[in-house]
Amino acid sequence: MVDEQRTEIDIEASIRGLMPTYVKLQQAECHPDERMFCNNCRTSIVDLHRNCPSCSYDLCLKCCRDVRTGELFRSNSAVEIRYEDRGKDYLHAGQVDDTNTTLRKAACREDSTDNYLYCPTSRDIREGDVEHFQKHWVKGEPVIVRDVLEFTSGLSWEPMVMWRALREKTKSRAGFEHFAVKAIDCLDWCEVEINIHQFFRGYTDGRAHSNYWPEMLKLKDWPPANAFEERLPRHGAEFISALPFQEYTDPRYGILNLAVKLPKNILKPDMGPKTYIAYGLAQELGRGDSVTKLHCDMSDAKEENASNSVIFSDADLHAKDGYLDNRELVPDISGQPAWKKKPSGKLCGSHGSASQDEYVERGSDGIDRVGSGEMMADEKPSVSGQGTESISAEDGALWDIFRREDSEKLQAYLRKHCREFRHLHCCPIDKVVHPIHDQIFYLTLEHKRKLKEEFGIEPWTFVQKLGEAVFIPAGCAHQVRNLKSCIKVALDFVSPENVDECIRLTEEFRDLPQDHRAKEDKLEVKKMMVHATSKAVEKLQKYRSRGGEQTEEEAEEDGEDDGSGAAAEQDRR
Repeated sequence: MVDEQRTEIDIEASIRGLMPTYVKLQQAECHPDERMFCNNCRTSIVDLHRNCPSCSYDLCLKCCRDVRTGELFRSNSAVEIRYEDRGKDYLHAGQVDDTNTTLRKAACREDSTDNYLYCPTSRDIREGDVEHFQKHWVKGEPVIVRDVLEFTSGLSWEPMVMWRALREKTKSRAGFEHFAVKAIDCLDWCEVEINIHQFFRGYTDGRAHSNYWPEMLKLKDWPPANAFEERLPRHGAEFISALPFQEYTDPRYGILNLAVKLPKNILKPDMGPKTYIAYGLAQELGRGDSVTKLHCDMSDAKEENASNSVIFSDADLHAKDGYLDNRELVPDISGQPAWKKKPSGKLCGSHGSASQDEYVERGSDGIDRVGSGEMMADEKPSVSGQGTESISAEDGALWDIFRREDSEKLQAYLRKHCREFRHLHCCPIDKVVHPIHDQIFYLTLEHKRKLKEEFGIEPWTFVQKLGEAVFIPAGCAHQVRNLKSCIKVALDFVSPENVDECIRLTEEFRDLPQDHRAKEDKLEVKKMMVHATSKAVEKLQKYRSRGGEQTEEEAEEDGEDDGSGAAAEQDRR
């Protein structure tokens, strides 16, 4: 960044015919509640930039460089992707159980030392295990923390309890029970409006379409406001108190969370907490599954499974003939559509025992594998008859997290097979801008088998249980499928180990088309770095000027930074 600034000052000096030291820079006006972005690439502006005095158009230094090299408009072309709504008829047409160890097996990569994920308990962390976490975190490996609810007050996270708590905080409760929310229907990925009480009833009792096909609904970022702790204060306090590795995750006092270093008078990015409430089903349907599609977060993230609920326990669900339209599927080399093939390969997983054609498959190597692959069009899926008895009460969601170094191969596979995937209105995917940032793909068991067969890569695959927290490093593409109805609470943070990856992602997002969903620089990690560095230098200078002694105010401030302030506040609560 410093080199870019020096180059731009030299160019400005050359334009004015001055020495660089004589160039006087004008101070830009920026209000505390305002964010400065480059009007071309939408990257946040931290320091030097160019500004048009007539129209207030701001341009970052990298775009200035692109102007001079003639590459400024390379990312400006809008990409329009249209999906045709073909109606309701068209819409319906491994893991070894290592929960008792320090580690959990999540992959079967040959000649690899990262097949196991670090999986401590909350009790382990309280006894001091940050160094062990850091050894895995610095290598870009996910971490699973078990039993995070063990030391909480036991506040219920069931949706009806949260709903009643929200009603208590709402000033006017008139008509609240008739309040409608917008949820995502995972069958066609379109928004549907549903009464909030009906949505929560469907969470526990289940819902189905008119032909008995399971109706999978998702409610993102609920309650619909940034101030989660204001709308649900007791749940917010409970969540903060249960955070593992609070040096990194605490949104107020985390000493290793760069997002905390932003001054109080600056508009801050929304880092959470946020809740995601979604239905789920153990069987992989292949269409209409309750999933979070493959994507990559700009920052580090932590997701906790706070509640599970079994749905469709007694329902006899079945599919229409013609569930998959053969004419739209690309056949493989043998000429057989992909949905007629049974899965094979060595994908690791963990679960209880089950027969081979049930939800959990046992391979010849004795490893249980999650899923039964795409089903035949004339099969009639029944939850009670598809091996879901092997799903325990604690199992909540199936995770696939890819290594950063496998990103290019993963993207190549998705571009090659994009027509085999479906998105809006269940239409085949015709155009791909960025296979990961578009968030339009979900890799089924069959696709994961083909990915390993063709490109030699596989994700870490594991089942997240009730009360487990998953830490996802920035830059790791991941996807999730709910095995049951789940409530997850997510929180973003920026760790020093992954700040370089956050910057790399910012540059990657910068090159996306102007109208892309991931284009905007919402994190502003460069601004975080500037303030974090400035704060560290300021403290160091004061510390040295006093011969290594701290004032009472500085000691109190450091006490807040190291998390003791958060603990004291929690004790008061």
